[in-house]
Amino acid sequence: MEPSKSVKEYKEELSAAYEQNEMLTKIVGKITVEKESLEKKLKSLGLSDKKAMIEPKLENLSLSQHVHY
Repeated sequence: MEPSKSVKEYKEELSAAYEQNEMLTKIVGKITVEKESLEKKLKSLGLSDKKAMIEPKLENLSLSQHVHY
């Protein structure tokens, strides 16, 4: 194998890895901003608003039936 070909392939792989890293960094940054925004919004809500956001899976079940000892 020619050394120049190996170096060229290595540089191409390295370039692709940098591009992928940059893309993933942007995605993580976007998700982090969204998460922090949602955390602030959730903290600003009152208890009744938070309770209203919960969708019970089993509406006919009492709380005592949910708890298993």
